[in-house]
Amino acid sequence: MVITAPEQLRARFRGQSTRIVLSTATRLRPATADDVEVFTSLSVLRELARRVRFLGTTRPQPLDAS
Repeated sequence: MVITAPEQLRARFRGQSTRIVLSTATRLRPATADDVEVFTSLSVLRELARRVRFLGTTRPQPLDAS
């Protein structure tokens, strides 16, 4: 998603590790963006980062054999 984001967002995340990108993206505040494209990109990045964090912290439940 960062690759297709507007340049100002790509520049913000350039050179960062995946862990830092996730940490930064979970704290994004899309309401402060003036441009629709930037607002949408910020919103999507934040939600994707939060999902990745959630999926990384949950453990899969074993399937019942019965």
